[in-house]
Amino acid sequence: MAGPQLTFIGGCTAFENRQSGVWCKASDNTIVSGCVFYDHTDEPGSSFGLGGQYGFQNFWALFNTLHSNAAGNFGAGGTSVGTPDEVNIVGNLMYNQLTTLANPNDANEEACIKDRGSRNVSIVDNTIIDNQSGYHSPVSTQHDLHGNIIGDPKDSNGRSIYVTADSGGSSDYNVFEQTEEIGWNDNSRDSLSQHNTDTGEDANSVADTTANIDFVNSGARNYHTNVGSVVRDVSIEHGVYAAFETLYGLDIRVDRTGKARPTSDPWDAGCYQDT
Repeated sequence: MAGPQLTFIGGCTAFENRQSGVWCKASDNTIVSGCVFYDHTDEPGSSFGLGGQYGFQNFWALFNTLHSNAAGNFGAGGTSVGTPDEVNIVGNLMYNQLTTLANPNDANEEACIKDRGSRNVSIVDNTIIDNQSGYHSPVSTQHDLHGNIIGDPKDSNGRSIYVTADSGGSSDYNVFEQTEEIGWNDNSRDSLSQHNTDTGEDANSVADTTANIDFVNSGARNYHTNVGSVVRDVSIEHGVYAAFETLYGLDIRVDRTGKARPTSDPWDAGCYQDT
């Protein structure tokens, strides 16, 4: 689709398409919510669950389930015809991205979320788990990663976060599994503590080396958490929620099941509010 002023895609399921579930081009104010996108595998380098390119703006991926897609569960970029702007990925469950990595020092390689050219990317309150790699971006832009659960990379070349050039963004209040590997403004593979020392980012983030994420049943893809999980009451509200309300007059301070988030901090990290 190209050029609409407001598009809402909600509650749909797309699977086994040749390339992607939904892919937006040159669209403005597009909201994709409550959908399921899976098993897009025909083109390993370009089969995504959801995403867009060519100057799409004010894009919102809200409370979707994206899994078992080859190149990535979400993809954005391609600046030959306009630069995507204000890409917001909020409250989604994303797992089992399939394509392995060939080059350990190339942020253009496939990942659960891959952005190759957007401005102002907000990745907030998602559960990003059991993927070959977490978030990749090779471009200088504002990256905000906040309140996510980010699982261990399955690929030995993968990273939890791989941002080679940030410009004015931040990363904080995230929960990492035990073998977090983070590159921020370079090709590092840092632990959370070393990453914080080097960059000042993720000062309030935690890794489950000392406290367990403790999913209800990860083998059955039940990524709710049990009482005592480290993800509970570890985050705070991010500004994307107020921004959405200002733009569209709707309050989306809920988790992916529709359960209300707290009216004051703290919040649970990830796509579920289990506290």
